[in-house]
Amino acid sequence: MNELSFRSMKLVHQDLLESRIEIIKPLLETDLESYHIVKDAETGEHYIHYVYIHIDVKGSGEKELFHQFLPIENDDVLGLLFNDEPYAYPEHWHHSFLRGGPNEGYIWFDPSSKNEFEEMEAIAREMAQRIKAFKEKGAFDQDSVQKLLDDVDRL
Repeated sequence: MNELSFRSMKLVHQDLLESRIEIIKPLLETDLESYHIVKDAETGEHYIHYVYIHIDVKGSGEKELFHQFLPIENDDVLGLLFNDEPYAYPEHWHHSFLRGGPNEGYIWFDPSSKNEFEEMEAIAREMAQRIKAFKEKGAFDQDSVQKLLDDVDRL
């Protein structure tokens, strides 16, 4: 039995994933999405399996399923089973998860990279505002410039 964790793979082929995943418990099922606790039968690792249906409203009306797998620890499994811990995507998916990728495979996606970009954009906006205010004030002496640079460094 090969006990290679999905967590150690860059690309997980759909057939491999489907052959090893077992449903432990449904958490929510609606017409457009579902959540299940699933387990990798070979490694014992648990995941939240999120499926959502995209309907091509503008075109053919065809439905397309998208699958995502969030790794969870054993304590989290117990919390989901017995304590109704939150699990909704995307607000509770803060670390890397598998999502549909190229060639019938799944790739790891890190949601924190998006958050880092948003944080950097916010810092850039704040810097631009401070520079604009500096220019409008019109004081360009060495102390004023140094104060501006110190403020920017703190951002």
